[in-house]
Amino acid sequence: MLFCIGWAIVFLALLFPLPQFGNTFIHSWRVDLVASLFLAVSGIVLLSKIRRKKTTWSPGRNEAMLILLPIAAFIVWSGLSAFWANSPSSVLHHTLIWSLYLLFFVLVRDLLNEGRNYGKLMLTASLCLAFFGILAIFSYVTVLIFTSGPSIGIIYMKYGEQINSLFPLLMIGVIGFRGRKFAAGAALLTILWLLIFSSLSRTNLILFVFCIVSVGLLVLLHRKLRPHKLRFAALVLIFTAAPFTLHIASLFGETGTAPIVGRVSDSQGLTGSNNFRKLMLSVSAEMVKANPLLGVGADNFGFEVNRYREIVSEKDPSNPNLAESEDYIPERAHNEFAQIAGELGIIGLVIFAMLLAGIAIMGFSALKDFQKTSPYAFAALLGIAIFLASSLVTSFSFRLIQNGFVFFFLLAVASKLILRQRGKESNDDRGKRFFPLLPVLVFGVISCISLAGYSLVRVYSSALTIKANSTADMTKAKQLYGSAMSIDSTNAGAFYYQGIRLIEEKRYAEAVPFIQRSIELGRARSSDLSYLATAQSLAGDHAGAESTFAYAVRLYPRSPFVLTRYAAFLKTNGKHDQAEMYLAKAREIDAGSASSWWILINEGAKAVSDRAAIDPAFVPVMDLYPSGSLYAIVAERDIRFPDERTKFPWEKISNTADQ
Repeated sequence: MLFCIGWAIVFLALLFPLPQFGNTFIHSWRVDLVASLFLAVSGIVLLSKIRRKKTTWSPGRNEAMLILLPIAAFIVWSGLSAFWANSPSSVLHHTLIWSLYLLFFVLVRDLLNEGRNYGKLMLTASLCLAFFGILAIFSYVTVLIFTSGPSIGIIYMKYGEQINSLFPLLMIGVIGFRGRKFAAGAALLTILWLLIFSSLSRTNLILFVFCIVSVGLLVLLHRKLRPHKLRFAALVLIFTAAPFTLHIASLFGETGTAPIVGRVSDSQGLTGSNNFRKLMLSVSAEMVKANPLLGVGADNFGFEVNRYREIVSEKDPSNPNLAESEDYIPERAHNEFAQIAGELGIIGLVIFAMLLAGIAIMGFSALKDFQKTSPYAFAALLGIAIFLASSLVTSFSFRLIQNGFVFFFLLAVASKLILRQRGKESNDDRGKRFFPLLPVLVFGVISCISLAGYSLVRVYSSALTIKANSTADMTKAKQLYGSAMSIDSTNAGAFYYQGIRLIEEKRYAEAVPFIQRSIELGRARSSDLSYLATAQSLAGDHAGAESTFAYAVRLYPRSPFVLTRYAAFLKTNGKHDQAEMYLAKAREIDAGSASSWWILINEGAKAVSDRAAIDPAFVPVMDLYPSGSLYAIVAERDIRFPDERTKFPWEKISNTADQ
């Protein structure tokens, strides 16, 4: 029961009213911290059980060879990558996360060997996800009624991967119920399905349909499930009708396009999403080409992405995929397998493939004795397959610990049902010699404590950064920024915000190295580069500003803003022919945006507004993309021409440097 409570807390960790402390770059510190504390306690409890000889499970040879050893090898290789990675601290994070996965698998596998723990664990997971399902339903209905509301896709998409992976097991369980239990189970499954529907994720919707079809085939083919085919059909009918009931709410609100209709019909958004994934695949491929055996280091993708994006751009600057990800930091590859290859090289990918091969062997073993194998085993394998399929296109997968826990829970269920051997005593003896649990548990508990410490260090550094941002006295703020940097040298935000504050203080030359360092750490959006160029230009280093935007062009050769801004620097430095060439390139991509950017950079916001009011070929100032770069230009013009604001009165959004 205590384990179930701990797992529930991990599921719900993002809801806890803990300070966000900004972005700790790549890592979800709240979930990591909660998960590490929960597993540390659970590991200590299991250690005491082993010492008192009250545990009933130890891994057999098959479990050790097919599952535990590949995970252990992956952990070791991940840790070794610290020797060649640019960010050893991120390597440490990745290694600790996978160490927690190993501990979680061992703990769940032990629990599944006792009593009715399977049902308790499934109930814990499903009820927690159903809670998010209820929130998602309310959010979707709110958007239906008011035609605006929370960004439901961004908030709930990550839970879809968890639900789809668990859904086969849940369906197999529910169709075995009768009466009130079946009704309660059907209601629970419907709530989970509506979360997937409300998340507006095309991937989740496709995988859900695949899940239903696959479970339907299993029901038809497996003799233990055939008696339940009518209840399965009833569930399918309920799932079909449920989304229509949500849209009744639209009768009480403004007339508008249903969110799901808008999402499915958004061809531009689909194209952009696909182009971004293609770009990240190209970046990963360049990482592999440059570091074929070793990779760039575990969890270093976000730190290295710009370096390899530049290589992709130099090879084919006309590639339309390069138009993506100008206004946000691509922390992950949105393809787990490509990211593993890029970060850990061919060796890391082969080790990971060993784990997948072990799962495949389990599947073949189950199919060989199809009718005698528990249908729950097939459902668990199907959930694993869905998780891995989702890993091909999402940024969640093993990178979010709560999602990874779902995968290893399913793996533990499949392992228990497929790899268990007869002759318990001899199996246990062989397992203890081959893969002893005691050192694994000790290592796991130490990893948990280390991850908790790592998370707290990064959080403290981030907290100091936020405190510095709100400290008016620059001397005191500088001390806080310095402390944040010394505690976490990869805290790009601390370097960046100190640089921005120094620009505000008109200490332009001092600001340059801080913003440069934040860019080296991966914070290289076009707006970030624009602030750096502003500092260089105002410090009198016009050649440096030009060089900064020459780099920006190599990163974002399909950006009208970047090309136009570079043309402006070239013109300032007397290179008029080159300036005209790059301005022409910008207009070739988007004439309206490029023309408006040119006027904004050279004449100001009022001039753009006046021109757009009489000529629809110009983009209105507030429609310029990316918005962060818009405010970067406005911030510079506020410094150069302080009287301009009275001519175009608008309020900058809070903390414009972070937009």
